[in-house]
Amino acid sequence: MAGTSGGSFPRYPEFWGKGDEDVEQHWYLCEAIWRSRATPEASKLVEFQTTLRGRALRWYIQFVDPPAGGETSYSG
Repeated sequence: MAGTSGGSFPRYPEFWGKGDEDVEQHWYLCEAIWRSRATPEASKLVEFQTTLRGRALRWYIQFVDPPAGGETSYSG
């Protein structure tokens, strides 16, 4: 059965193909593996990393694409 554990390792559904036949099946498989390995500590780390990346990306977009007046909103 998909998602059940046998022994010490969980058993995941198997999909055959090159990966471009059914995207939803492969997305489901990746998500199942990620969820089985996710821990509270790992989730906190991912949240922290994506927060920093989001802030850096917003700053970069504002800096690279200034408003029509030519002034940037960057103040420091």
